This record gives sequence, C-alpha cells and structure tokens, in this order.
Amino acid sequence: MKTKSFQFAQLTATASAIVKRASNLKAVAPELITFLCGWFDCHWGTYWHVDSKKLLLTPAFSWNNEELRAEKLRADTDSRSLTLSEGTAGHVWRTGTPVCTDNILRDMCLPRSLGASGAGLRGGIWFPVRATETTLGVVELLGKHYWSSDERFVGELRLLGLALGSGCAGK
Repeated sequence: MKTKSFQFAQLTATASAIVKRASNLKAVAPELITFLCGWFDCHWGTYWHVDSKKLLLTPAFSWNNEELRAEKLRADTDSRSLTLSEGTAGHVWRTGTPVCTDNILRDMCLPRSLGASGAGLRGGIWFPVRATETTLGVVELLGKHYWSSDERFVGELRLLGLALGSGCAGK
C-alpha cells in the first residue's frame, strides 16, 4: 500500500516534469491544471499568472469538468484580474501561503463565489507557484468536496508550489 507521502511525491514529480517541458508557466498551464484537477478530483481549476508590471493576477487558463454548469464562474474568471488584496488567490499571492477552504461562498471574492457555489462547488485549495521568494502564479482548484486544512497538507501544497516554481525558474 502506498503512503500519502509517497503519493504526494509522485504528484510532485509528475507535475514538475510537466513544467520542465515548457518554456514558461503560461504555456504549460492547460496541461498542468488539467493534470492537477484530475489528481485532486476537482471540477474546476485556474492558473492565475502574476503580472509583475501591473501587480495583478490574470487568468492564464481555466478548466472545468464538462458536466459542471459553470457559465457564470467562467465568464467572471475570464474577464477578471485580481489584486493582492482580492479574493483567496490574491491572499495566497500576498502571503505565499496555501489556503484550503470548505466554504467557497465565504472565502472567494464576489461574484466568483456565487458562480462557484451556484455550480455546486463547495471546497477549494489555492497554492502559490514560487521560485525562491517570488510568486509566479497561483493554482486554484475547486470541487464538490472538502479538503483538510491540516498543517501537513498545507505543507505539502507549499512544497508542490516550490517544486513547480523551481522547474520553470529562469525560463
């Protein structure tokens, strides 16, 4: 039987290999987000790219399960840029710390939270993709279930984000 630590090491190795094949994170976002959504059994995923000149997070790529009716969430995500103080993705960018929630209605910014909740999504995880002290982007994964926000899981998400960021450092 595989331990959770071994499974997370496999996740990190596979996701890092995806990133290393690409010229930059925006280019690999479709493959990376699709893979991570499958791994975490999510119904929605977005890679928020840091625009360091404008100091904004912009959606580089969003994916949703074909059965998920998320038109409002899709429209709002595609047209939105987030600041350092806006929504959970902005909070993760600002602090460099992963976040897990069992209440996206409460923890996401309006109106995205309403679109996500209306589509039946309940929980989410966000983690920064970092190269040393610089956040390059934020991964957002939403599902119809909840994730534990225990210290070990949050630590594993932090390591995953660092592995992804180091895989594209200098690109």
